[in-house]
Amino acid sequence: MTPRIRLVAPQLALVGALLYLSEWLVIPFVPDLPTDDVGEDVSEIAGAYASHGTELAFLAGWVSVALLGRILFVAALRPSLRGSPVASVLADVAMAAMVLSVAIEILQLGLVSTAAWLAETSVDPAAIAAFDAAGTVLFGLVLVPLGASVLASGAAMLLTGFPRWLGWLGVVAGALVVVGGVVGTTGAGDTDTVHDLADPLTGPPVALFWIWMLATAILLFRQPRA
Repeated sequence: MTPRIRLVAPQLALVGALLYLSEWLVIPFVPDLPTDDVGEDVSEIAGAYASHGTELAFLAGWVSVALLGRILFVAALRPSLRGSPVASVLADVAMAAMVLSVAIEILQLGLVSTAAWLAETSVDPAAIAAFDAAGTVLFGLVLVPLGASVLASGAAMLLTGFPRWLGWLGVVAGALVVVGGVVGTTGAGDTDTVHDLADPLTGPPVALFWIWMLATAILLFRQPRA
């Protein structure tokens, strides 16, 4: 018999998902930075950041708040994943990994924003290129714990009362996001095949994560309260 999903403030999962996705209210209006152009002329990298200090600072502030929605989502989901000892451990891993991913992403936003600020001064372009490179690598590192969190959550779902299709969607999406993060970090700043694989191995898996997150949040919101 399938165990009943344990519900604790399930509406907060939907609040967290919507808060996180609110980052898309500003993302379409910001420049494509970091550049991922290590090896190119550092003056060109610095030029890409020039005149973007204010908008990137605003982006960093807005998205830093929106990212807390990911933590809220997993925190609201976590009590529902405690149907067995193994599921409870996976839920704890999912929570810790998501917090780590948010912390890394906020740091990455800070580095990119700092690079834009420095580009508007007389700082050596090499310093801006260094911030740019660090931002590129950190973006890939964000995806690894993010994917691990989704993977652990999906596996825990398979051990509790969630629909199996939703659990498997989380497992597959999480695993693909982890792979995309590893490939993206490995190919950062390069021009070879590994670098070229980064975009197709990160974009679609992250989109699957969004679908899984929204489907999970809506399911929890619509479940009858015990």
